[in-house]
Amino acid sequence: MSFSSKTKSDLSRLETNNREILSAELSALIHMGGSLKYEGVGEMTFQIKTENAAIARHAFKSFKAIYRVEVEVVTSKNKQFKNRNVHTVRVVSPQEAMNILQDLGIVGRKDGYLT
Repeated sequence: MSFSSKTKSDLSRLETNNREILSAELSALIHMGGSLKYEGVGEMTFQIKTENAAIARHAFKSFKAIYRVEVEVVTSKNKQFKNRNVHTVRVVSPQEAMNILQDLGIVGRKDGYLT
């Protein structure tokens, strides 16, 4: 296991119930391993992709704990790079995903437009 993988696994196992810390972690995960997708006028969704199962598990638990939303985790094989597992974490409802993005300060609204 690489140093990076070990560090990610160790950090994801630290327990906290502090909303601010969990929110900062989720924001960082979306910024670093996430992708945003427009779903129509004024709506966006996102997904986080990671090869680290502990990070996917941590993101899943954090979304459930803070936002109480339905979260989906899909595991697939990455055929391009050594057939490794890729875990995709996403919030099922586009409206709830949009609310999370706004709450985390990733997107905002100004004059009716997304910023």
